[in-house]
Amino acid sequence: MPNDIAAGVGGGGTIKLIGVANNSELYQDSLAPTAGAAWTGWSRITPVSATVTGTPATVQDSNGVWHVFVRDYDNGALLEDTQPPGTTTWNADTSLGGTWIYNPAAQADARDLTYVWIVGTGGDLYSDGNGTGTGNGWAGWADDGAGYVGAPGSSTYWNASSSYSWRNSLVLTKSGTIEAINGLRAVVADIEVAYHLIWNSLDGSFAGS
Repeated sequence: MPNDIAAGVGGGGTIKLIGVANNSELYQDSLAPTAGAAWTGWSRITPVSATVTGTPATVQDSNGVWHVFVRDYDNGALLEDTQPPGTTTWNADTSLGGTWIYNPAAQADARDLTYVWIVGTGGDLYSDGNGTGTGNGWAGWADDGAGYVGAPGSSTYWNASSSYSWRNSLVLTKSGTIEAINGLRAVVADIEVAYHLIWNSLDGSFAGS
């Protein structure tokens, strides 16, 4: 693989690796969460209609659908590919638009929402969200602030036994330092009551890529 690969862990413990090969096409490898399991081996993700570039982002949503986000080689648009649960078949790719030079980050929470984050050519951070469990489509790109460079890193943590439904972290470079945004969606008696976004500087000096 000429680029870095994306790694995701599904709700059942399956590990999935996604990468762009030398032929500019998407490939996957996976490992089941069973004793003595072996990697399945790299196989092409079809039906991807475009050649792609860069490092993908992958995440499994709360309905068991795998999402892969990667940039179109020809026009820089962000493409999404999805794999429904219980199948080995991928759906046709969908363009989320834009012209991007950096790689994306993806998140999914336990309330049927999937997010993708990416930094634009002008240094603004953009996000898009999809209510996958309710049949809602992508909302469209929202500008979340300026001054960033490189590809974000992200994580999501879900704990049904605590006072919150999920919390996420997004880490990226701003003005040469690393910053982290921490989100918290609080739930009381199954009613969503709060959502907080808190930026924290992690210091250091980084150029981004």
